[in-house]
Amino acid sequence: MLSFKNMTPSAREKMMDYLARRDHSEKELRTKLRNKEYSESEIESALEDGRQRGWIMDPVELAEKVSGRLSEKLRSHSFINSYLYGKGLPPVKMDFELEKSKALKCLKKKWPQGLERGFIPRQKALSFLSRRGFASTVCISAMETI
Repeated sequence: MLSFKNMTPSAREKMMDYLARRDHSEKELRTKLRNKEYSESEIESALEDGRQRGWIMDPVELAEKVSGRLSEKLRSHSFINSYLYGKGLPPVKMDFELEKSKALKCLKKKWPQGLERGFIPRQKALSFLSRRGFASTVCISAMETI
């Protein structure tokens, strides 16, 4: 009778498991594989194989994809770039109008009746947006449109 409990996957197989769930940066894959105690040569071999087969996305493309996903969740530009830095991905450029739109949506979510009446406590709103990582120019511009 075969037992699968004693079979440990190779670094390549483990990398394939991670990539099957979602796209990962090379830094993330390297860290996860190190935590599973694979040797550096196994990790590099697996990553090289993944690059050659096109399984690992280009860092710029992956950064744009992750940025889009986080923008949908109304995350600020500074939050997104901080998140990307932690994943070993390049920063993305800020689109002022998109940031302003996200800030307004955050305000609408926080004070739904206030936007309808045209009244939101200015200082509280600015503080709220600032804590969420929005730039002061974005916060002020969003408040001016209310």
